[in-house]
Parts: sequence; C-alpha cells; structure tokens
Amino acid sequence: MTALGMTTTGATRRELKAVKRFFNRVPKWAFVALAAAAPVAVGGLGSGTDAAAAFAAAGAGLAVVAMLRILPVLARRPSGRQMDEWLNRDLTRLRERAVVKCGLEGLGEATAEPVVLSGPVFGVEGADFAVRAPRRDIARFTPVGVTILNFREHQIFAYQCALDRLTGNALDETTDEYFYRDVVSVSTRTETLTLGKRDLTRFGRKVLNAKSRGGKVQVPGAEVFTLTTSGGTSISVVIGVVLDRLKQLAIGAGGDVHVDAAERALAGIRQMLREKKIPQRSDPSDGLGDLY
Repeated sequence: MTALGMTTTGATRRELKAVKRFFNRVPKWAFVALAAAAPVAVGGLGSGTDAAAAFAAAGAGLAVVAMLRILPVLARRPSGRQMDEWLNRDLTRLRERAVVKCGLEGLGEATAEPVVLSGPVFGVEGADFAVRAPRRDIARFTPVGVTILNFREHQIFAYQCALDRLTGNALDETTDEYFYRDVVSVSTRTETLTLGKRDLTRFGRKVLNAKSRGGKVQVPGAEVFTLTTSGGTSISVVIGVVLDRLKQLAIGAGGDVHVDAAERALAGIRQMLREKKIPQRSDPSDGLGDLY
C-alpha cells in the first residue's frame, strides 16, 4: 500500500481480494474427497446395519468437507472478463503515472501515441508469481511486466514496472530516455528464458512447461521485444510465453496474445526513426540497417 492506504493503481481492497480468489486453486484433495464421498455414502445405504449407517454418514460428511473447500473458491471467483477490465484500467492509470515519472509534463507535444507493452515478469522481489490457465480460456498471471514508451521530438521516454496484481502496486519502477540518433535496433525474437528456481512457483513451472537444469529453470518459447542503443544499453520486454505448442497459446496483458501489439510498436518506432534519422544520415554504416 502507498500513502493513505491507496495502491499505486487505486485498486480497492475488495478488488484485491477478488483477484486473489481468481488465482487461488482448489486443492486436489478436495476433488478426490468429493469423488470418493459418493461411493462411500451409497455403499452404506440399504443394508440397515449400524456399520452401513456409519459409512453413509462418513460419505456425506466427506462430501460436505470437500464442498466447503471447493465452493468458496469457485462461487466468488471473478470472471476472466472482469480481470481483464481491471487490468486495462490499471494500465491506463500507469500511462498517466509514466508521464509524471518521466517528467513529461510541459516537455512539449507527443509526436506519436504512447506504446504499452506487457507480459509476464519473473523473479520480482516481494511479488508472488501466480498464473491461471484454464483449458478453455486464455491464461492470466501476476506480476505483469509493463513497459510504456512515450515519444517526444528528440527522445523516447521509457517507463517500466512490475504490476503486482495481488497488491495493486507497481514494483521496481524505472525510467530511461533514448535519443533517436542513438537507437540502433528494435526487434522481437523468440528465446528460452533461464531463471532461478525461486523465480517461479512449482505450479508456475508446470504451467509454463519449464525445465529444471543445473539448478536453473528454463522457460521455452518466450517472445521478447528489445530496443538497443549505440552505447550498448537496451530494454527488453517479455511479451508472451507459449504454453501449448498445438494451440500456440501465449500470455500477455489480459491473457491475450500481444505479439501484434509489439509489431505495431516496432512499426511505429521504425517510422519515428526514419523521420528523425534519415535526413541526417550520411554514413551508410551507422547501424541503421537493422531497422529496415
């Protein structure tokens, strides 16, 4: 919580409790107990003996215990659509925060619409990693890595944070600025992420198809957006992770596949670079070949 008990995004305590319920999983023992309850109860009916009555009561009691564990999670869990609406609202508020954090107020008019990139982020200190990937729905996760690019006449201003959906706070906030003349490459690529075992929960490793090797965890099929400057500095953003090779299911903001958003960002940045750099370019070896 920030000052006066407010979260970074302004999420209410009621919303945060609902978000936690969304990611809560029903323990397997509850479903196993429910499946076992019916045979136990039915097996105790019909004979009229005390032992049979005890079996019937045990079966009914087992069913009640299981349902008491299952129903509170399922009945009060927000829908995926509601989760997406809250996330989109939070991203809008973070766009406003990026303007303040980057000191853009009074710095002139924007030369292009801001670009918002988001995807899973791992190993954020103080934030639990959670993902829910129903078989018949898109995956949703926390924390969400957010990168917001704002364009001015001479520079790109980048704001980055990890949005912890369980607390509503933006963690690890950073800001950078890149002069157009210094940008040498913008790209997207697919790669394998190598993480520490503590960066993912056991359930997260299972859902993301992560493999443990030599004390590290490898997540295959990560789509990464990268902007690099001539000075060697860069920003990299994970915009999706393939969960199912057959369905090509990826996770991005709200669970949607955000590769298209990254491609639009690439096109916009390349256009800005063409407008800003080509008139001044005299050396064909200035590194702009990667941009076209």
